[in-house]
Amino acid sequence: MSNSIEIKGIKYPVKFGYGAFKLLGIMWDEKGVQGVAKKFQEVFKNAAEDVSFEQADMIGDLVMAGVENAQPNFDFPFESEDAVQEVLFSEDKLAGVMLAFTESFPKSGNPKPRKPARASKAKK
Repeated sequence: MSNSIEIKGIKYPVKFGYGAFKLLGIMWDEKGVQGVAKKFQEVFKNAAEDVSFEQADMIGDLVMAGVENAQPNFDFPFESEDAVQEVLFSEDKLAGVMLAFTESFPKSGNPKPRKPARASKAKK
């Protein structure tokens, strides 16, 4: 997905990552990044052709959080239901939102350790 989404004919920037996870944590009453990721995975683990209302609402929340994270304190000219309407009935938009969000999930595994910073040589 590009870094924008079109809602009601207007393109809005979208940014996932920590800020969006934090906003979703507030919306979904989760206390951390892992809680948000787990809730999302639980609700969408049995995703079928018939999208549940809970899944649809979460899609709206994803869009709203992504737009607000890209533009803090954004005065939304649309509602979550408008985002659901646009995204849910467009395979391209739905796939783009889902891909962008899941790619922002925290990565598990052992990250490579950072090389220590070189100490500057003291002048004599």
